[in-house]
Amino acid sequence: MLTNIPEFQSTEDLTTAQWDTETNTLIFHLAQQQGEKGDKGDKGDKGDTGATGITGEPGPKGDSAYQTWLNSGHIGSEEDFVNWVADIQLREELAAYDGAKLVGCCPSIEVLRTITPTHHGQKIEVANYYADSVGGGGYFYYDAGDQHSLDNGGNIIISNGARWKSLKNAFVPEDFGARGCDAETDTLALQRLFDAKVKIAPVTGHYHLKNLNRPVGNFKSWMTYNYILKIDGFSGEADFSQATFTLPVGVARITAIVVLNSTGRIHFPIIQGNMQNTVMPSIYIDDCAVRIGAGCKYLEIVIDGIDHYPGHGIIVRHYEQDGVSNLTEGIPNNITIIAKGVHHCWQSGIVPIHGIQFVLLILMYRTQAPLRT
Repeated sequence: MLTNIPEFQSTEDLTTAQWDTETNTLIFHLAQQQGEKGDKGDKGDKGDTGATGITGEPGPKGDSAYQTWLNSGHIGSEEDFVNWVADIQLREELAAYDGAKLVGCCPSIEVLRTITPTHHGQKIEVANYYADSVGGGGYFYYDAGDQHSLDNGGNIIISNGARWKSLKNAFVPEDFGARGCDAETDTLALQRLFDAKVKIAPVTGHYHLKNLNRPVGNFKSWMTYNYILKIDGFSGEADFSQATFTLPVGVARITAIVVLNSTGRIHFPIIQGNMQNTVMPSIYIDDCAVRIGAGCKYLEIVIDGIDHYPGHGIIVRHYEQDGVSNLTEGIPNNITIIAKGVHHCWQSGIVPIHGIQFVLLILMYRTQAPLRT
């Protein structure tokens, strides 16, 4: 390889090397420079035909570009010289306004899991979460000091034991694999987003939720386990106001979202229950679109619509299955609910059952399902 090479200035000094931008290859000529030709001999006088003068001899050939490179103090083979010229050209191309076109880009998170970084802080751009759709991706860096974080399918991706970490400071479901058209991937991505406990950017998509169908044991167990999404330990603010969650059709008993041990402000999306053609059971149930459970305090819930839900709209109620030893622990308190557009729910619109003495309800618009206490 090259050694003792001084700082280069410009490819303009290299008259025997040329970059072909159409083929993206270096055209290199080792042809030697020609010296000046000698003067022609004098012609004879007019009249009698004089002898033609003898053409002068060509001057000595100049040094080759490679020899000139050596003469200037470089050390290396002709191949090294070619690489040196190519390096200059590449640096100039990269420094151009459109230099990013020469830099590679990882097509997907799946491919990122196969790329092993070589040094701490190494960066890589990922085009999209999936190679066949737009969304997610972004820039990641290699954190060589982290040997313990788990791959969460979003802001931390593991490749052969190395942790790639996203450089984003806020995330949306697409960063964790949501497609917006598939209940399987949307549900998994939303849960990953909530579990990662990252800052959530404003969300605008339409996501389909899957019926996980996991009822367990008796009534209370059913109520605490048969949910789709769980938000546990949230702190801060999340804005889903421009998003929509749609439940599967024909599910009679299901809770869409359970919120536990959370504080701050969550602006939920419109939740479409799809109860229109569902045969509902006659017994009383606490299934709901949103349940505010144990450990929630100083929490503001805002929702712009719950439509045709097979159960209640919003319930404030905690169970021992939420992780408390008895119902005197973890009582939801200082809960503010701001709701509008809650209608066509099979049961009540808003139901504060536990911790009512700490609950402030503000109804911005009249609901078509009753307030039940």
